[in-house]
Formats: sequence, structure tokens, C-alpha cells
Amino acid sequence: TGASLAGMYYYFKSKEDLLYQIQYRTFASMLEAQQELAAQAGTPLERFRRLLVGHLAFFARHPNEMKVCTYELESLEGDRFHEVEALRRRYFRLMAGVVAELMDGATTDTKGSRQSRYTTLFIFGMLNWVFMWYDAGRDLPVERLGDEMLDLILNGIRRNRRAK
Repeated sequence: TGASLAGMYYYFKSKEDLLYQIQYRTFASMLEAQQELAAQAGTPLERFRRLLVGHLAFFARHPNEMKVCTYELESLEGDRFHEVEALRRRYFRLMAGVVAELMDGATTDTKGSRQSRYTTLFIFGMLNWVFMWYDAGRDLPVERLGDEMLDLILNGIRRNRRAK
């Protein structure tokens, strides 16, 4: 940031306050953007693709924040933890609803299947750890990376490769 450590405490009461601000603002921004994408008209497959690419694009714009949110996910306590957790749960339900629609036409409200829950957790596992290896200068653009993830999710690793 270019600010001294002492200068940081002018703006934040504590390290936990700084961590809370990073996590809350990051998850709130991502949730808002993803809700907008999910609300756009389209098939469940189109909506799911938009959410995958949207998550990857958000990561590409905010890699440091995403690292902090991933590594420090459980570091907050009390009300601050619960506020951030509520945002994360809303985002999970958003993705899980689209995944359930894609899998069997049901929503998680009407059919909270274990399979769609696990599938959603697996998807977030892929999405949330992409920062460990993704290099914008070397790897595919996020749109194409999203298409590769979509292909893997829909067709698995033993699929016949689709025509490119």
C-alpha cells in the first residue's frame, strides 16, 4: 500500500478490523456482481457459465483480496465472523441453486440434494484455489479458463474432448 504499519492504525483500529474490512468488502462485492450475473436471462447452463467466469474475473481483478479471504477465512471471531459468513452462505446458495437447476431442474429450496451440494463444494474448491497457480501472462484468459472448467465439470476427465 505504500503506507507505514503505524499509518495503517490511523485508518483501522486493529489487525482484525483490517481483516474484517477486506473480507466483508470482498465478499459483498463478489456477491453483488454474481447476483447480477445470475439474474440475467438464460438457461441454467448459460447462468452457470456466467457465474464461473464471473468468479474467475473477480479473482483476476482482486487476487490479493482473494488470497487473504482464502487463507484467513476462519480468523475472524464473533459478530464480524458471522457477518462475513452470512455473505459467504448467500453466495454458496446462489451457486448451489444454479448447480441444482443445471443438474436436475430442481432448486436447492425444493430439492436440497446431497449431490448438488457436494458438486457446488467441489466447484468452489476449484474456483477458490486458482490463485495458487494462475498467471495471467502465461495461462488462458479467464473467459477461456472458465470454459475449460465448465467442460471439466460437465464432462469429467474421461470425456471425449469437444471440438475446439
